[in-house]
Amino acid sequence: MEERTRLIVATCVIALVTTIVIAGVTVFSPRPTLTLLTTTSMQDSGLLDLIKPAFEAKFGVNFRWIAAGTGQAIAAAAQGDGDVVIAHSLTYEREFINHTSTKYTYSGHGIFRVTFAYNYFVIVGPTTDPANVTGMPKVDNGTLIFKRIYDAAESGTSGVVFTSRGDKSGTNTKEETIWKAWGLNGTVQTKTWYKSLGQGMGPTLTTTNQMLAYTMTDYGTWLKMRSGLSDLKVVSALQCKDLKNTYSIMAVDPQKHPNVSFGLAEDLIFFMVGEGQNIIGNYTIDGEQVFFKSPKTDCWCGSPLCPITNGTFHLPGPGSNPSCQDDSLFCGVCSGLANIQLVGGLSCFLLMLPTDCERSSLIS
Repeated sequence: MEERTRLIVATCVIALVTTIVIAGVTVFSPRPTLTLLTTTSMQDSGLLDLIKPAFEAKFGVNFRWIAAGTGQAIAAAAQGDGDVVIAHSLTYEREFINHTSTKYTYSGHGIFRVTFAYNYFVIVGPTTDPANVTGMPKVDNGTLIFKRIYDAAESGTSGVVFTSRGDKSGTNTKEETIWKAWGLNGTVQTKTWYKSLGQGMGPTLTTTNQMLAYTMTDYGTWLKMRSGLSDLKVVSALQCKDLKNTYSIMAVDPQKHPNVSFGLAEDLIFFMVGEGQNIIGNYTIDGEQVFFKSPKTDCWCGSPLCPITNGTFHLPGPGSNPSCQDDSLFCGVCSGLANIQLVGGLSCFLLMLPTDCERSSLIS
């Protein structure tokens, strides 16, 4: 009798759980999951911990992320391992959404690129500052600071060490761009005082502190970690123009990866350029602003699925479809490529990629 009672109860429970709608009322509906592949600084700075509850509450989804360097995040996205990507390397981003290129394995696997926030990289070093960076007449030029560190190390100044993430992240790519400006990229990496770590930003800062070295970091991660980095200090200005750090969000192309949740990816993109802007702009650590709201939104689309049609950027919600004025065509051949200005100061860069467009005309 007891066994029969258990069987009846179990059968009833199964029937209840598997019944989706009874009398028009949803009884059970699993929450969908959105997977974000993101640069480590979004996680290490703490911003995603604020975005998560607001986004989940609004859309009734589970929001999870996998943090890696930008290069690794985009490579994973090209395998369909996530629905949406946050990156901060224009070089990688352009190739990711360029559907006319086969240069890399990740080329053309993304669509709908939108910039949503920025801050600045800063250069940190030992409190003793053996390269005397803080003694420079101007510390608001990151490129000059890199050369100062290089010259000091090469002249044999004691204690000058530079650590690099060395992980093909957006930060690492930016660093290499600066060395390249001096004709030193590829050379500096062979120096004994240059340490390539192959680590994310957090571990790199920890190692830099232990080694009493110099490195470049995004300001958000520095603010989050600085209380535990007592042997380091910022030696550059806080907002060097050549160290601006812009963050973009892109959807994974559902035509190449049917398994992705493109609708949820769109939801997050719109959230980040919509109400998420207040979360971004109001986020502070110890009273200091971590990120700045994006002054413009550049939309690069490699697919007709991009939610911009007939000059309208389709933001969800009542009264939220700002009209876009078609400003000017980028080139005559690529008739779908236009610079679009949104009402309210936001601008879109609409990129519909026809197969007969030359790549040079798309990204010059």
